Amino acid sequence: SLGSLRVRQDRLLFEGMLGAQKTGSGSFDDPVELALARIRQLAAHEVGHTLGLAHNFAASASERASVMDYPAPRIRSNGRGGLDVSDAYGVGVGAWDAHAIRALYAAVPPGEAQADFQERLHRGAADRGLRYLTDQDARPAGAAQPYANLWDDGDDPVQALLDALEVRQVALRRFGAGNLAYGRPIAELEEVFVPLYLHHRFQVDAAVKMIGGVLYEHEVNGGRPEPMRPVPAADQQRALAALMVTLSPETLSIPAPLRRLLYPRPPGYGSSREVFERDAGVAFDWVGAADVAARMTVSGLMDPQRLMRLELQSAETAAADSAPVDARAVVNAIFGFARGPAVSKEEVPHDERALRELVLAVIAEEAMATYLGPETPREVRAALRPALTEFASDQLVAKRTGLQDLQVEIRQVLKRSVTGPALSPASRAQEAPPGSPIGSLQQPWCSMR
Repeated sequence: SLGSLRVRQDRLLFEGMLGAQKTGSGSFDDPVELALARIRQLAAHEVGHTLGLAHNFAASASERASVMDYPAPRIRSNGRGGLDVSDAYGVGVGAWDAHAIRALYAAVPPGEAQADFQERLHRGAADRGLRYLTDQDARPAGAAQPYANLWDDGDDPVQALLDALEVRQVALRRFGAGNLAYGRPIAELEEVFVPLYLHHRFQVDAAVKMIGGVLYEHEVNGGRPEPMRPVPAADQQRALAALMVTLSPETLSIPAPLRRLLYPRPPGYGSSREVFERDAGVAFDWVGAADVAARMTVSGLMDPQRLMRLELQSAETAAADSAPVDARAVVNAIFGFARGPAVSKEEVPHDERALRELVLAVIAEEAMATYLGPETPREVRAALRPALTEFASDQLVAKRTGLQDLQVEIRQVLKRSVTGPALSPASRAQEAPPGSPIGSLQQPWCSMR
């Protein structure tokens, strides 16, 4: 049963990108037609499950090789201030699907042993660059394979993130009342805005996996297994630089005229899980929305398994061109970005100062939450402690920001050198509106966007 919520989410996404004027027009860029293109893929996806196919979350890195992936809509900037959705979703099944069905169901040719037939099929798929990576490779918070992702696109996670940020910027510049159907309560504009503001969230997940990332595929003995290997250092550095862009005030800011269009819910409409929480009552909490977006990046980078892999990779004797940085260097780079000179300049606009202070707080909170985690390895704790100590004693932070209480709390915890629950500010952080996928608690194996 393919419910209407799935169509609704795609329609909201495309109305946020393109506007609501063409909704229902039947044109190629009609948000409804684009949502139906997605649900055709989803119908094939669910049939694939009935035939015995599991998810293949590496297919998007191999030219849409399988409908068993969760596909991101392919949206591109057209270079003229608009967006191109002409290739939003693939048509038909992919090369991996054809291979998998043949491997499962094709008759063995006369005179050929079944084992030889299967080996020939799988070797041919490998020679064509077809990968198979599934839920266990993609879903965990500390997942390591950068080519196993939900809702991503393309074979370069870093460039795909930069492309997604460009598309998001184009759409945000044009966003307003025209992105909501005429006659609807203006408060519903926020339901259109949220998928746009968080448009890059899944490409963030993919780029984060480059940090401490491990390249591998599932192999069988007797074949041609390629050794597991770390993501090259240069690619990890590229990924870190792109992820820092997601923490910049330019990315996190929401223009004041747009904030004032994000009304509270009217009578009879109740609350919605598809909008941001409001710590400011009826006023739209633009700082809280930025907190949600920033925390997606920072929590991924501060994952203890990810930082431990960096420690392991740095301890290996690898070639100079592939030796990764260690956890301490990554943590220092993140703190260094947030504590840039702009934080202390009086001439910086107030909105920008507020966002820079927010990012610094999020980084400190998430780093402390990892430091205090009972399952965090001691090597990771040792890598985090110097950066936290420096932040907690930074007089410029104390003088120029409102983070003195956070500094005091961190100093107290470091002095005790104990593990325990995360800092209370981090535990009070807003939850992100659902999106990966909506309804996952009830239907964990169904795609919902």
